[in-house]
Amino acid sequence: MQIRNIAIGVIEDNDRIFVFEGFDPADNSVFYRPLGGGIDFGELAQEALVREFQEELNTRITIESKPRVMENRFELYGRPCHEIVFVFKASFVDPEFYSHREFTSCDEGSNSAFTAKWIPLADFRSGKLTLVPENLLQLLDSHAHWLPNH
Repeated sequence: MQIRNIAIGVIEDNDRIFVFEGFDPADNSVFYRPLGGGIDFGELAQEALVREFQEELNTRITIESKPRVMENRFELYGRPCHEIVFVFKASFVDPEFYSHREFTSCDEGSNSAFTAKWIPLADFRSGKLTLVPENLLQLLDSHAHWLPNH
């Protein structure tokens, strides 16, 4: 087992967040996570995030903050997982992404289809839906200052 390094982009708009919908068949659970993915050797976390959005949605993003770093341990498909997560505040360059509710795309790395959508943060705060990594909602709600990217 290895610790996986990933970068995710928190894109918010009017108290909603842009996330992809995941499913774990081991416990029949649905979860939501901001888009992003693995950091390749020699790649900076913010470069990985920009690449992932380009690969997954064929769009560009602007990184608006320095990363907040979280450690995440969880089970997926019945296997233990461990990640170091670089969390960036980001925004879409193309304003059209703010007006559509849902997008279906394919993850080039795994060749699997996924759905990305805007979800009200209230659905996560109420416990109706699950946002991962586990402490991400607390980070967003703490009003922790995101340091500007420049």
